[in-house]
Amino acid sequence: MQKDATQISAESGLQPMADEVAIGALPLVMNPDAAVATVVVAADWPLLAAAYRTRGALRIVDDLLPAPEDVGKGESEFRTSLRSCPAEKRRDMLFDHVGALAATVMGMPPTEPLDPSAGFFQLGMDSLMSVTLQRALSESLGEFLPASVVFDYPTVYSLTDYLATVLPELLEIGATAVATQQATDSYHELTEAELLEQLSERLRGTQ
Repeated sequence: MQKDATQISAESGLQPMADEVAIGALPLVMNPDAAVATVVVAADWPLLAAAYRTRGALRIVDDLLPAPEDVGKGESEFRTSLRSCPAEKRRDMLFDHVGALAATVMGMPPTEPLDPSAGFFQLGMDSLMSVTLQRALSESLGEFLPASVVFDYPTVYSLTDYLATVLPELLEIGATAVATQQATDSYHELTEAELLEQLSERLRGTQ
């Protein structure tokens, strides 16, 4: 029970305080000149701030959150593997990565499949878990992700779809697919005579 309480506290951003530090802080709290509500804590402030920001803006914690430029870019182990993966398999790789991280954060056993269409919060995720997932994704992808990203995209499917719009490795695939479709559509609009004319010009090396 004590271990569970300690883990929950740490995951919320609150950290155990050394005895000597806590005892040393007592005079500050018990001082007659101290404020009516005085609290001394040891905390992972960015994590604690992010937990508060998951459901909305809160100006008082804005300065505690890391700036986008402070988040590492692009050289994580997963990102390197994604880049070296065949283009047609990258989305599936990202999908599996998101599902695995979500399952780990919720403490689900590896043998228990996670329904990718089910809402994270229907499956038992809470706000602190959502922050943990957001941070894990930010670190593994090397990209800054907003604190509310898991609330905004609360399934494996929707979160993967969003991340596919963030990662250049998947954006390139999407752009290529669009260009290919546009070229195909333009050919469909040509008459048989126009297609034969274009083919003849290509064979003559004029295009």
